[in-house]
Amino acid sequence: MKKLSVTAMVLSLWLVPAASALERPPLPPAAKKLDAAGIANLYGNRRATFNNYTKDVPLSGEIIYDLAGKVMYGTYIWNNKDRGLFTGKIWAKGDRFCNKPDKGAQECVDVYLDGQIYYEVGDDGKVVSVNTILDYPPKLPASAKPASPEAFMAASNGKRVFTTIFDLDKPVVAYLKWDWKKKRVTGDFIYGGTKKGKADTRLSVEGNMICGINKGEKTKNCYTYCLDADGFYEMTADGKMHAWSSFQ
Repeated sequence: MKKLSVTAMVLSLWLVPAASALERPPLPPAAKKLDAAGIANLYGNRRATFNNYTKDVPLSGEIIYDLAGKVMYGTYIWNNKDRGLFTGKIWAKGDRFCNKPDKGAQECVDVYLDGQIYYEVGDDGKVVSVNTILDYPPKLPASAKPASPEAFMAASNGKRVFTTIFDLDKPVVAYLKWDWKKKRVTGDFIYGGTKKGKADTRLSVEGNMICGINKGEKTKNCYTYCLDADGFYEMTADGKMHAWSSFQ
């Protein structure tokens, strides 16, 4: 099996044999190779999208890096169909970035940065993944409009979403399903790259806010919602970003 880039870690979960790869993009002349300090800054505490080019089908998603904690974790979409969460280990080795996905092989790559886009380059000198730096937390875009509880319930009912939570002491990524018939949000989550668990939140509507109590907890958390074409933002009562969820 071929070695995979940091953003191809999920392939190892299925042990898919190597096939003809997607056409790899060229490394732009403006992209600058990162040294050890640049590697430490880029992968320190970072959220990014990724697109992998080592296989014959698309592989994309979002990833969170914590170089000090030596962990990576995030969401993936394989072949525009299969979806889920992943975790792995990361570390720096001189001016190279190294990773070992759970159940996968270790690999080190060179990294080139061009503005907000960075390129991971394999031992053969070819681009294996193209990643784009994301804001953490994201800014609420003008296209996201406040939604009443009724409008949000209609938009989210029965939907599966990828969710990133920003206002805890460590980031959380989750793959969830909203079910208003059962008044539940359920699914899987990863907290801080090291703790995995099952989400089960009981929902209620209180005024213009939607509240939830996690299974086994007593504290109720309430948020307002802003809908966008691709998903929704959860906002605290004082207007801070709690989470972003993308429809899947």
